[in-house]
Amino acid sequence: MRIFKLIIFIAASWAFSQGTAITVDGAMIPIYERSSIISQFDSILVVKGEFGGKLTLVDFDSLPGLLFNYETHDEQKTIDEILFQKESGVNAPVLQQMFSNLTKAHSYESAQTIVNELRTGYPFIPSDLHLNYGLMDNNRLGVLVDFMPEFNSHFSGIAGAGRQDDSAWDIAGEIDIHLENTWQTANMTDLIWKRNGEDSQYILFRYEEPYPFGLPFGAKVEFVQDLRNGEYVYTNSSGAFSLQLGRKGKWYFGGGKETITPTDHGDSLGIQHFKAQTFNIEYYGNGRNDRWLPSTGYFWDAKTQIGQVKETNKKDNIIIRLQLHLEQFLVLSRNMSLRFKLWSGIVWDEGQEIHVGQKIRYGGINTLRGYQEDIFANGIINITSIDLLFTPNEHFQLFAFGDKAYQDVYDIPLSLGFGLRQRTKNSVMEVSFGWPVDEAFSGGKVHVKFTSLLD
Repeated sequence: MRIFKLIIFIAASWAFSQGTAITVDGAMIPIYERSSIISQFDSILVVKGEFGGKLTLVDFDSLPGLLFNYETHDEQKTIDEILFQKESGVNAPVLQQMFSNLTKAHSYESAQTIVNELRTGYPFIPSDLHLNYGLMDNNRLGVLVDFMPEFNSHFSGIAGAGRQDDSAWDIAGEIDIHLENTWQTANMTDLIWKRNGEDSQYILFRYEEPYPFGLPFGAKVEFVQDLRNGEYVYTNSSGAFSLQLGRKGKWYFGGGKETITPTDHGDSLGIQHFKAQTFNIEYYGNGRNDRWLPSTGYFWDAKTQIGQVKETNKKDNIIIRLQLHLEQFLVLSRNMSLRFKLWSGIVWDEGQEIHVGQKIRYGGINTLRGYQEDIFANGIINITSIDLLFTPNEHFQLFAFGDKAYQDVYDIPLSLGFGLRQRTKNSVMEVSFGWPVDEAFSGGKVHVKFTSLLD
């Protein structure tokens, strides 16, 4: 933004005349003292917001008093260069790709909008990020991105307990290891191990680089192995490229290979081998205000898999799998809010009955609270949840919830429950209790999740 040197003449004329008047775009601006003129001009240009904004003197009249008429103009200037603080802890080529959309901004407001939307794909970008602008050599506009990434590596343990029909206790456990920015590339690594009874075990490994070697796209690889009830082993290996198409969230495009191999016990039950190759699309975004105790914002994760089954008694057939996870928060007051959640899935196998290993598993703390982990399996499922949240501060949250599952085979009673979340400097703890409304209160399930923060 530039203010022409004629402002100097205005300030000088002040000393000789009390009849000075100034207009900008036809509107009179008040003059209180000579030092206020420049600040008012700056304010006008800031309100306009355009990086190429300037004031031009278009008319000057000295009789009967001094009259200066200015007009605002926009040169449609955009950001030419993006700079970063050295203390960010992330390699510069990665940051350059991550914030590259800033070069499309033409105003303060549009630049801030780009940053806010960028956070939906990269939650480690803090809300207090500052953009400092300045002119560089050859009249180039530069922006200094001043922020300290909030990486959140952690180790989590989850335990679930509840009584079975024979009054015996059923115990399920899960261990999650999540690492961020281990190579100063904003990368993420996940390792999940889950145990549910003696005959079920789940292992997941995932690694993601947002911009490997500074390339304009990201990459993600994932491996899953699931031993289910001692009957079969489900294996899925996949890879995908990630892109920012638009400003919000991230898109993933890739492929995968699935196999289901029955054990000797599963073979005796008639479970067949299964093999498929899939094309995968995922759209992910996280606009929640807090990683651990969210109370405002939104979240979405939509996945589509379209594949061809390679091993059946008939010709190769098409299989489609859709999964959707949506969350939206509604603020009721300063400390109270509602969370609405939808968790849905569908599996369709052309002309075939859905393989037992392809069915969607649900139940437990992450899907249907008040029930055992992964106790249900269906080809179509919709779970709606409502949580009433009380968050008096950033370290403590109480909640009450209701979960209801809808599917086309049998009725699953509504589950109700309550719990708390507490965060300290080095850890986060969540305890919840839920029970199906058709059972006694004593038949409910307790879930305890403890997270140790490593960053």
